[in-house]
Amino acid sequence: MLDDDERAEITVWLQTYDNVNVLYDLGAGTSDPYVDAAADLLGVSDEFTIQVHPGKGNTLNIQRIIPVVLRPQMDLR
Repeated sequence: MLDDDERAEITVWLQTYDNVNVLYDLGAGTSDPYVDAAADLLGVSDEFTIQVHPGKGNTLNIQRIIPVVLRPQMDLR
């Protein structure tokens, strides 16, 4: 729980491109939290939702759309 004067930062990790094998690094089944199929990766203009479920209070839903160009650090307000 955050107090009124506190802030939180949410980082969304996207799979990195593997130039050696010319593919994206994927998960290996239900034992890891990563996407397992390349068809399920986020792409340009795809919408995604982050749900935050606090111990008390309402659920926070954050919806964003993947921009045409991704930089290493971006603020998707």
